[in-house]
Formats: sequence, structure tokens, C-alpha cells
Amino acid sequence: MNYLSQLGKLFSLETLDTRLNPTTNPIKRQSIIKKANPTSRWSTLEFKIYLTILIIVVPLMIKAAMESSNETNPNYPRFQHLLSDGWILGRKVDNSDQQYRFFRNNFPLLCGLIFIHVTLRKLINTFIIIPNGRYNNNFKRTYFDLIFGIIFLIGAHGINVFKISFHLL
Repeated sequence: MNYLSQLGKLFSLETLDTRLNPTTNPIKRQSIIKKANPTSRWSTLEFKIYLTILIIVVPLMIKAAMESSNETNPNYPRFQHLLSDGWILGRKVDNSDQQYRFFRNNFPLLCGLIFIHVTLRKLINTFIIIPNGRYNNNFKRTYFDLIFGIIFLIGAHGINVFKISFHLL
């Protein structure tokens, strides 16, 4: 039995990863606390370079997409038949892909669903008190998200959700 306990100690989490045990050395403890709360890096040169690249590249990406789908593009007649009327400033969109078509056609509906989800969660967190003294917002939020997620899956996929869930088990 002594060998088993020694073997158990050898493979214990504390032996495998010493970071799990609190240290008794006060100097090491202070260094761990300093590492846990590093100074902000928002004003460093690296962040400023990334921000500059972001400010330059993102508008160029949008410009490239706008120019490639513009009517003045020489290749526009080649793919014009694939485009449908869009909802963003009258621009045409490529609806040839089924997933993107679903997303683009139902974007206002999805935004409304997000609004309903957030509103219902706020109302439930405000007015519903969980019995047995469990008045914990994270607990209520977890159950609300679980129930809302199940209702959303059934609404989006119908009864096939149960078949898919059964196959996942």
C-alpha cells in the first residue's frame, strides 16, 4: 500500500504542476502577484504599430470589396448574373452560397432575435428569484441560456434537433 501511495503522489497534480499549490515563500509570492497584474500595454510601440496597421488595412479591405463588386469593374458583366439586390445602401450581394444567403436574407430577423434574447434575460434576471436562497445571476443566466438555446434550436431546426442530439450521444 505504501508503494501505491508513493505512486499516487508521483502522479498527483501538485507534483506534475507546482503552480497549483500556493507558495509559502513570501518573495516568490510577491513575484507571482506582480506577474498576475502586469502593467497595461496599450501605450507600447507594438500596440501603436498594430493600431496603425489596423487603421490602414481594414478600410483597404472594405475598399477592395466595394471596387470588385462595383458596376464600373471590367469583370462585372462576368458575375453580374450571380448577384442579387442587397440591403446595404442598394448594393448587390452574392447569394450563390446557401449559408451566406440564409444569413443575409435573415439578418434583420437575427438582429431581432438577439434583441429579444438580451431583453428577456434582463427581465428574468430582474424579476425571477430562484428558490432555496440561490440568488446568483450566473446561475440564472446559465439556466436561461440553456432553455433559450433549446427553444432556439427547436425553432431553427424543428424536431430534427432531437434526432441530431441522439446521434451525438
